[in-house]
Amino acid sequence: MNHARYFEPREFRCPCGCKSPFYEWNVDAELVELCDKIRESYGAPIRVDSAYRCAEHNLEVGGVVDSFHTKGKAADLHPVKGRKTQEEIKSDVLRLQKIACAVNRYGGVGLYDWGVHVDVRGYGARWDYRSKK
Repeated sequence: MNHARYFEPREFRCPCGCKSPFYEWNVDAELVELCDKIRESYGAPIRVDSAYRCAEHNLEVGGVVDSFHTKGKAADLHPVKGRKTQEEIKSDVLRLQKIACAVNRYGGVGLYDWGVHVDVRGYGARWDYRSKK
């Protein structure tokens, strides 16, 4: 059974509300543990935007066909914004990415304008898909 210190099972469910093939948490236990480690190291609230996605929802949001999200092995995270400037938000996202890279040496970490993708693929992968403004 999965258990998280900082997150609730609903945060890992498919946004469309469908039934997941996974247990209550809808995701791999390793992913829940990873998200907790990242949150602990970050020292402030973070939000799970998307974790498990059914194939239909994944297609709707432009996810790749064999996405780790559809396997319950990925989550998109971002710092809670609050009343911050765009520069402060960018700084927070970079800090979150740095922590995710340190904590998730054997998984994927992707940097985006909105936040950080993490997954538990079993080997290190890094990418930067921020817009070049």
